[in-house]
Amino acid sequence: MFDLTGKVALVAGGAGFLGVPVSAALAQQGAAVVIASRSQKRVDSAVQTVQKQTQAGDRVVGMILDVGDEASINHVVADTVKRFG
Repeated sequence: MFDLTGKVALVAGGAGFLGVPVSAALAQQGAAVVIASRSQKRVDSAVQTVQKQTQAGDRVVGMILDVGDEASINHVVADTVKRFG
């Protein structure tokens, strides 16, 4: 397919019905993936699922995000840049 090694993907809604398989596909292709959602419980579960499916380890992380809150968006983007460059 294609190689995303060295790329970073931020998946808003990443803990949802479509977000988990999208996150897994991105991780499978080598991307570092930030799974973002409003629910910590769902984020934790999604991260665990994607890590297990892809053996991506610490390239897959979860963060709390409310896309309706500009401060939340800024925080997640800043944390993503800090973590992955």
